[in-house]
Amino acid sequence: MFSNVHVSADAIRTFSIVFLIFAGSTVAARIFIRYRNQRLWWDDLWAVLSFLLTIVMAIGLCWTELNPASSPKDRRLQIAEIWILILTYSFGSWFGRISLLLSIIRLIPPIFTLRRISEYAFIAFCVMCMGLVIPKTYICASDVWWYKSAYPVCDFGGRPIIPTMELVTAVVGDLTLVVIPIRLFSHIALPKEKRRMLILIFGANLITTIFSTFHAMFFICETWGLLAFFNEAEPGSTLIMANLAVLAPYAYRTIRREGDFDSKPCTHYRSFQEDGGVRIRRISDLVPSDVPAPLVTTGPNSILQYPAACHIIEASYVSDPSLRTLSRSGSEEERKGDSVETQSSLPTLPSLEYFLEISEETKSPSGVAIV
Repeated sequence: MFSNVHVSADAIRTFSIVFLIFAGSTVAARIFIRYRNQRLWWDDLWAVLSFLLTIVMAIGLCWTELNPASSPKDRRLQIAEIWILILTYSFGSWFGRISLLLSIIRLIPPIFTLRRISEYAFIAFCVMCMGLVIPKTYICASDVWWYKSAYPVCDFGGRPIIPTMELVTAVVGDLTLVVIPIRLFSHIALPKEKRRMLILIFGANLITTIFSTFHAMFFICETWGLLAFFNEAEPGSTLIMANLAVLAPYAYRTIRREGDFDSKPCTHYRSFQEDGGVRIRRISDLVPSDVPAPLVTTGPNSILQYPAACHIIEASYVSDPSLRTLSRSGSEEERKGDSVETQSSLPTLPSLEYFLEISEETKSPSGVAIV
């Protein structure tokens, strides 16, 4: 049904350029926000790598016409284009998924079992990516009969197993990126509008699954013109979804002026208490500052300070999740002086400043940033 559909090379080029500009804009905004807030992490690196691969893919799609090669030079360009698409499609798609997964991992405290599951998912994503690239490369490199065809295209020997594997792994990966955040947010007391927003952000990743389905279908039907669209659309969509996981919460808290829930990864360590509880501690970074200390205020988003050179934010956990409390504390000497402590029954997103970033504008009197 789709085999007779013809798509012009100009349409493919236009789509690739427009899609690339949009994806690049989200990457630039993401990196700018993270750099300004000093929160660059590994998920940003994977996003940049995915964007670079998307650029290479767009260049490959713009090289040649969708017509039989008229000269040896055109044939070589078409062969190079196919190899570029084979490699950049798989790597670009999975690098975008890995970036989103790492953005989720940085929100989960190390003591949570979900954190360990997410780390295993990261390994699984890497394995699935290589498990697709290696057989595709082997099949196309071991049998080069397609080099001499009128329009050089490696169809993997007519085996539908490769596009089927790509579709299955894509569905598994996208569902993982939806289930893990929903599982995390189910243990956090959130306002309904904020919960809906976060679920919508991560649930939108299923759009990539739709692109993966069409990509596999057009490949099996050998509809190369339409396939070219989805060669660019799927990696680009995974990248855009990964960036929206950063940009949408930033826009939300900018408009609503609420607490920050874009976590800055820090060093955590466990402290076992005599009462059987487990206390997770995060060591703050020491940052010189000439900014005078603001007044201590109270409220759901207030920052409590202590005049010390290094502060520790502690979270106390007990067996019953409904009794979990969060507290901020300094040294024992500070507690004897002007001790200030806050607690919350079930941690809400703004109060999750134990795992999440505390306002960077707040500095202690001794020039130490409380993180």
